[in-house]
Amino acid sequence: MSRFARALIAGLCMSGAVGATLLATGAGAGRANESRIATVDVIEILQEMLRTDEYEQPREQMRIASEGELKTLENEIRRIQAELQLVTPEERTRGQLMYNDMQQKQNQYRQLADQRVREFQALSGEQAAAAYTQIYEAAVALATEAGYTHVIATRAGSVLDEDETIAMVTQGILARPALLYPAGDDLTDRVRQKLGYKVPPDEPVQGEPGAGEPGAAGGSEGGGQP
Repeated sequence: MSRFARALIAGLCMSGAVGATLLATGAGAGRANESRIATVDVIEILQEMLRTDEYEQPREQMRIASEGELKTLENEIRRIQAELQLVTPEERTRGQLMYNDMQQKQNQYRQLADQRVREFQALSGEQAAAAYTQIYEAAVALATEAGYTHVIATRAGSVLDEDETIAMVTQGILARPALLYPAGDDLTDRVRQKLGYKVPPDEPVQGEPGAGEPGAAGGSEGGGQP
């Protein structure tokens, strides 16, 4: 699972932890004998929607543009490094100017990489919020039509996706507030159908823009002052 997916689950789990697991409440609220409870795997649907072209393409375009900008700066840093290797002791003044220029470009690289990552994360957050609104509205409409008074956002089963740390295990547990429920009361497939999205085949997860690049430029900082 990607870092983005884990962050997504963590955010949803925290909302569930403070009691925000009820998506819809109908007229029967407060009268337990009339309550009907349904479930929806909101996280799974949200992850699927974010992989569709509608959401994936803007992120991919941002990633490609960011990598292009960073690559241009990286190439410039490498060019200066190569020239510095050829500077003679008699050219110390010129070498110092080149070294200062390289340091300035390295700082620009780090700042640009950080900025592009923040922009990518902001876009991802906006997309997730917009997709969740669609899921919420579809779940509420379906539940109301079917006569349900409550809808609980929950994942199914006892197998956790991530178990490397106690934090990941806790997130997985919090994502499953409903441990037992009738399969017939799960609206996940019906919500999918109502939203009508098509998920492309699984592909290798692309990293955030610049996520691996700063280290490349950082390695160039090893060039010593002439």
